[in-house]
Amino acid sequence: MATQRNQGTVASGSSTVQQVVDFIERKIRSQEFRSGDRVPTESELCALLGVSRTSVSEAIKILESMTLVQVRRGDGTYISNPKDITFYTAWKFKMILEGTTWREVLEFREQMEFNLLRCAITHATKEDMQQLRQNYLETHHVCQYDPDNEEALARLDSAFNSLLAKATKNHMLEEMYRFTFDIVTPLILADSENKEAADSTLIVHGLILEALEKRDLFLAANAAHQGVDYWTKLAQKQTSDLFLFEP
Repeated sequence: MATQRNQGTVASGSSTVQQVVDFIERKIRSQEFRSGDRVPTESELCALLGVSRTSVSEAIKILESMTLVQVRRGDGTYISNPKDITFYTAWKFKMILEGTTWREVLEFREQMEFNLLRCAITHATKEDMQQLRQNYLETHHVCQYDPDNEEALARLDSAFNSLLAKATKNHMLEEMYRFTFDIVTPLILADSENKEAADSTLIVHGLILEALEKRDLFLAANAAHQGVDYWTKLAQKQTSDLFLFEP
């Protein structure tokens, strides 16, 4: 009579590499593996799942490419910190392969912007507002006295968006907003030498602040629309209507 496999073993039917991937993903979903936990060694996984060392090695490479694990040479493999896990690159390539247009990207961005502002209006704290206001004042200062400092303006713009996302107190919205900001960044960088870019950013940030301070959804919708209107003008300068990005 055949010996029954260890409960850790994944049922046959899929490749042995996928079995290892599924096993670790399942352990993460059940929270048996948490951020920072050390994954069993290759030898341990081989014995546990009844697969070859080659299969385990390939599975770890897949999980590492998904940013679910981090391989520390000479130390072992660890479950990643959530902040280090990203789907951005894979999704952007998916969008390119599907023929996604800038119109689709910007319509999505406008909806995301408004819904994020609506959530921030409800949940933003006094500290959140102070940080956003301080960022706005710093941006205003750079625009007025050092308008050619592209690095400072880009850093402040990124920080403003991060603070805004954080003000929602919603991790899913924060993550999606970071992604939508990331996919329009090439448009902004391509136009960074244009003084209008800095001025437009300052205007939009001012509208956002006003909407949050007044807890006004109408102003929030207007701020979202103004931001997308600016990005639309940038998209019209592109050589293609299709969404493309610099990796």
